[in-house]
Amino acid sequence: LGASAFGAEVMGDEGGDAPLVDLEAERQAADLVLLLRDAGCLNAAHDVSDGGLAVAAVEMALASGIGVRVAPAFDLTQLFGEDQGRYVLAVPKDRMLEALKIGDAQEIALTMIGNFGGDDVTVGAAHPVSLAMVRDVHERALDAIVGGTPLVSTFNDA
Repeated sequence: LGASAFGAEVMGDEGGDAPLVDLEAERQAADLVLLLRDAGCLNAAHDVSDGGLAVAAVEMALASGIGVRVAPAFDLTQLFGEDQGRYVLAVPKDRMLEALKIGDAQEIALTMIGNFGGDDVTVGAAHPVSLAMVRDVHERALDAIVGGTPLVSTFNDA
């Protein structure tokens, strides 16, 4: 969790080493995402570099309006680590086997971490929270950050 958003915000620790970057592994993971997309095995994808897999999954839920459940089998490092070359993928159920085969062929393991569906957000062993409540908190937080300041365009339409 070194140099992660979770470390800074929750643990009050902005120090530590950032995750190591392996450019070849990063390229291979990105290529796999493209292969899965081209094979029709992908509804959505989100990298985990800003907040980890838990944040990526919740952001995907907010963007889609579909709830998400991340399995409780993951520790804080796995949930909030910002490792490079990791993605949360939304794979249709009827394409899961094909996606796993494509990952195997590329020698990249795909791990089932949960599922999208319903109206709630559940991360790990936490109690479910309605997606509507998550959206409300998310939007109020942004408003609090900018202080309710209206956005003003400086662009000339001419």
